[in-house]
Order: sequence, then C-alpha cells, then structure tokens
Amino acid sequence: MLTATLTALPLLLNLALFAACAAAVWLAGTRLSRLADAISDRLRIGKALMGLVFLATATSLPEIVTVITAALANDAQLVLSNMFGGITFQTA
Repeated sequence: MLTATLTALPLLLNLALFAACAAAVWLAGTRLSRLADAISDRLRIGKALMGLVFLATATSLPEIVTVITAALANDAQLVLSNMFGGITFQTA
C-alpha cells in the first residue's frame, strides 16, 4: 500500500515530497485562475460566475473522486465522512 511505502521513507525525503506537491498545487492553482479569467473574457461571462462554476468544480474534484472511489469500494464510512467533513471544512 502507498501509505506503508511513504512511512518507510526518511523524514527529509517526505518533507521534500510534500514541498514538491505543495509547489505543484500552487503553480496549478495560479495557472487555473489565469485560464478561468481568459475563458470568461473570451465567452463574455462574468468572472464571478466563472469562478463560481469552473473554479469551484475544479477545486471539488478531489472530494468527488474520493467519494466515487470509496463508493465503488463499498466503504460507506469513508463516503459519508468525506462528504460531511469536506462540506464542513470548506464552509467553515
């Protein structure tokens, strides 16, 4: 399992992996917001609407994939925990 593999790695390597993933998320988020602005300009729709629909959907994709994967694995506890925990965390 991936968790067992990551826990076997040295702490410094895990920190480097975390930093690399954080940088990738930051770069992708910046690029995504620029693309959303360009799309809203091209389609002549408001940037607020574009952010509401496009960016909100894009940032919810990890939760959606987790819920679908857990549902396919018949893990109801993970499905409910992710749904209610994700909603609570994002609205807090």
